[in-house]
Amino acid sequence: MPSNSVFVVLVVAFAVGAIVFGIGTSLLRGRRSDGQSTLPWMAALGDERAYEPAERIELIERLAMVGQPWCVELLTRAADEEGNARVRRAAREALLRCDRR
Repeated sequence: MPSNSVFVVLVVAFAVGAIVFGIGTSLLRGRRSDGQSTLPWMAALGDERAYEPAERIELIERLAMVGQPWCVELLTRAADEEGNARVRRAAREALLRCDRR
């Protein structure tokens, strides 16, 4: 009988872990569905976190300071794909600064 009780404990532990994983996943998806989803241009950076518009503008400013061709490509994508008008405007302005160099 002792092996039976060990099996039951393992099954219960697995079930609790699966429930916690499911809850965590649904909370993360709920957060991303609040308009803060990862944008394609941000995913190109390998960053899957959701950022507020002010944080995305700061990232755009940093990309403009670097000014390398890969940064210009990301800024172009941000100007085309970004859903927030302020962030899109910041990306366009950053592209203009990169073109002046």
